[in-house]
Amino acid sequence: MTPLERRYRRLIGLYPAPYRQDRGEEIVGTLLDMSGDRRWPSVRETTGLVVGAVRTHARASRDRSAADTWRGGLRLAVLFLLLQSTVDAGASAGLILSNGATEPSTLIVGYCAATMLSFAALLATASRRYLVGVGLTAAVWFFEQIVIHGRMGGPMYLPGEMYFWPITLAVLAGLPLIWLRPPGGRRWPWAVAVVPAVLALPSQFEATLGPVQALLFLLTLMVCLAAAVVDPRVSIGAAGWPVGYACYLVYAIVAWDAPAYFWVPLSILLAITAALLLADPVRRLSRRSRPERTT
Repeated sequence: MTPLERRYRRLIGLYPAPYRQDRGEEIVGTLLDMSGDRRWPSVRETTGLVVGAVRTHARASRDRSAADTWRGGLRLAVLFLLLQSTVDAGASAGLILSNGATEPSTLIVGYCAATMLSFAALLATASRRYLVGVGLTAAVWFFEQIVIHGRMGGPMYLPGEMYFWPITLAVLAGLPLIWLRPPGGRRWPWAVAVVPAVLALPSQFEATLGPVQALLFLLTLMVCLAAAVVDPRVSIGAAGWPVGYACYLVYAIVAWDAPAYFWVPLSILLAITAALLLADPVRRLSRRSRPERTT
């Protein structure tokens, strides 16, 4: 396989799997016949393939049933929450290791184990091994909530930790996947997604990025909201992020008497964000499920 053919196949990989199976070889062959001696796809070819992939995904989304869309959205919600958990645990482990030997060994072992288990659960869920994914996610919950945070303040302390909610929601949302078994995709995009997620998702890494990370997180949510036009499953899945943060803030306000003048508006804003992420898919899917009127 030549380097040019490999690059064409990477671009064809943007298309849905059924489309690639039906027409992928034909498209690659046509592009190679027209390529001449070039080693890279032209800008026009790259743009055309990317735009074509977006349109094909949009058509596939319109043909997908409402039930399949909700199942796929639930799967993405679990994957997004596991991505958040991986970033949380990894950033905390990095922060503790950077402090040297001043931190208890329990925290170091716990966060490192939680990072590896979260990453393994992410890959297992992405490859449709849902039972394994739920088991690994439950193991992450154990390490983070019992081994790490449990020693700090006992069970009542747990919901007051921001990291409690993403992994807890991932366990609860992952259980139905064992029976629903929505179709999955490839693992490597989720493995690669961990790197930009460190910058875009709130975590201990926030200490070095400051308000830049908040802007990146807002941009990520806006991209997911815009993606609903092509695939409603994306915004359904992304709604898990603001739901988790809103649960954390509400618990902190009720149990810890956190400053309501700041946290209540922020909780409302997160709830509105989750509603916006779900509104367009709900509207589209409800319209799709209505029987057509005959005259």
